Amino acid sequence: MKNKLKFTVLIILLLSLTCCGRKTELHFGSGNQEGMYYAYAEQLSSLMNEDLTLRIRTTTGSAANIRLLQKGYLDAAIVQNDNLYETAEATEDTLGFSAVGGLYTESMQILVRSDSDIHSLEDLTGKTISVGEQDSGTELNARALLQLHGIPFEDLNVRYLSLSDAADELREGHIDALFYTAGAPTQGLSQLAKETSLRFLSISDEDARRMRNLYPDYVECVIPAGTYQGQTEDIHTLGVRAVLLVSNSLDDETVRKLTQYIFQNAETLRAGIVSEGSYTAAYAAESIRIPFHPGAAAYLKEQGIEVRTTTNPGSAPVIGGQDD
Repeated sequence: MKNKLKFTVLIILLLSLTCCGRKTELHFGSGNQEGMYYAYAEQLSSLMNEDLTLRIRTTTGSAANIRLLQKGYLDAAIVQNDNLYETAEATEDTLGFSAVGGLYTESMQILVRSDSDIHSLEDLTGKTISVGEQDSGTELNARALLQLHGIPFEDLNVRYLSLSDAADELREGHIDALFYTAGAPTQGLSQLAKETSLRFLSISDEDARRMRNLYPDYVECVIPAGTYQGQTEDIHTLGVRAVLLVSNSLDDETVRKLTQYIFQNAETLRAGIVSEGSYTAAYAAESIRIPFHPGAAAYLKEQGIEVRTTTNPGSAPVIGGQDD
């Protein structure tokens, strides 16, 4: 009997030591390497401890990240909040993922060369424009804004280009305009502004009002003068929240720890991104329609904000992320 008790105690101790030393790696969908999602993910990864790490996966953007999360190829990913608009209408039990929180506001940035004859969105009819990569949030934003003006993609020469390719094409005069939705300043656009004289198109108050009526996830925002070289005036535009999602298969403690890293390092993570004041639990929870993961909700509750959670979260931690 004593030997059996000793054996049981030994097993418990071994299991305890194994759990304490266990490392969790999350496959993290970031968009392409030129964008703000990737920069944010890299910065977050550098600030984390060995017990929770990220393996950053490049993707084509928000829509792709949602699909990859649902198929189990990603454990976590950043997406634009407006990409969740239709997803939020789906049955919650079939989503397969839940929210951690909003991270920062992404600005819709529309650029032309300063010597261009394009001064308004209406002037884009018949022009050659880049709308980001297919399945990106930029494509979604550009399509919605142009449709508001009665300009379908069929009336344009639409190019689906990465930021670096679009910048090269605009610099050389091969495209007339460039759409890009990201936190400002965006590194690729900052470099382009140093090399080429640019003009940013603003969105009128009336267009902003109409867009927000149609798409409640949009917010009005301003890119202050001086954000980019040669930018002498404020740019009035629309923005959408960048939201961190996680798979429902992740356990509560892993997601709580991930949420804690984001809050404890918010100032560093958001440095250089035009955003609204300090990072708070209220900001993180604002305008997100889908349920939150219980691990994230537990941390937000400690900060004074209660949110709706998933009804059937996973209970087992993901060790080592998904298979390659």
